[in-house]
Amino acid sequence: MSKLMKLVVGCKNSKEFVDKVQTHRLLYLHGLASSKKANTARLLKEYLEDFDVLSIDIPPHPLEAISYISKIIKEYKPHVIVGTSLGGFYASLFDGPFKILINPALKPDLEIKNILGGYGTYPYLKQREDGSKSFEFTNHDEEEFKTLRSKFLAEINDDIKKETFAFFGIKDEVVNDKYYFIEIFNKEHAYDIDANHRLADRNIVEDIIPFIVKLI
Repeated sequence: MSKLMKLVVGCKNSKEFVDKVQTHRLLYLHGLASSKKANTARLLKEYLEDFDVLSIDIPPHPLEAISYISKIIKEYKPHVIVGTSLGGFYASLFDGPFKILINPALKPDLEIKNILGGYGTYPYLKQREDGSKSFEFTNHDEEEFKTLRSKFLAEINDDIKKETFAFFGIKDEVVNDKYYFIEIFNKEHAYDIDANHRLADRNIVEDIIPFIVKLI
């Protein structure tokens, strides 16, 4: 029996549970300055043993990132996308799969510069597959974020709103876009959790993972 089976109830038996989840694909999008080796990705893979979980290194520049993520979605065809922080912003832009946004930075054109402390070169906090140690954040990146957000706001529809859910840490010390999310999406799809911006293991295990299974 997987760890997830010990966490989630509702199916008549373990076989029914396995039949429900083993064919589902989940794409994880990490946050700013991170990588596919993020702790959230590790926990999703560890506890969602019957899911196919794919975590990717997101390119550092917005339009390049969206192009790459679009390619992955087209090929991988995920049933659900989980995005944390900046990854939550990227996840929100796509139509089709369910989206679960965790402490999303939904206004990156206004937020990333403040989070980092200005334009410049910054180190990655997690090892990248290509060996990159740092990334640049420039005014050009800020403008690309602005373009992406404006385009999304002009094109958002009811289907996207129905597919998108978000979790907001009540102790988030970095960014909290809960009310912006409610304004754009759906008040009923916004959930408060006892967490900082960087979620503790228990938040993933007790809040996020059970929600993923119930959702799909």
